Amino acid sequence: MLLICVTGLLAREILPFKMPAIVYMGVIGIIISLPSMPGSELIIKWTEEVNTLALTTPILAYAGIAVGRSWTDFAKLGWKSIVVGTCVLVGTFLGSALIAEIILRMQGII
Repeated sequence: MLLICVTGLLAREILPFKMPAIVYMGVIGIIISLPSMPGSELIIKWTEEVNTLALTTPILAYAGIAVGRSWTDFAKLGWKSIVVGTCVLVGTFLGSALIAEIILRMQGII
């Protein structure tokens, strides 16, 4: 996985497309794990053992630090931004739950 990350960072610097490195890392990871690629079984075996929940903790910590640095800008927005943010989060959750419910019922899982 480290090699995929380094390759993604190098691709961001070398390739003329101005995209975030995470896009390159994702594409590289998908390509090397395709069944038609040699060694993909080994890549899949290694990555199956990765605890994705453990990876989310540092990502959320980084996001918290990024928000914390601009807390004064956030405070300038006022209480209305909290109401709008809450509505967006609740709407996204309910929309996702509704879509999941429909798809799972169509598949006969529930």
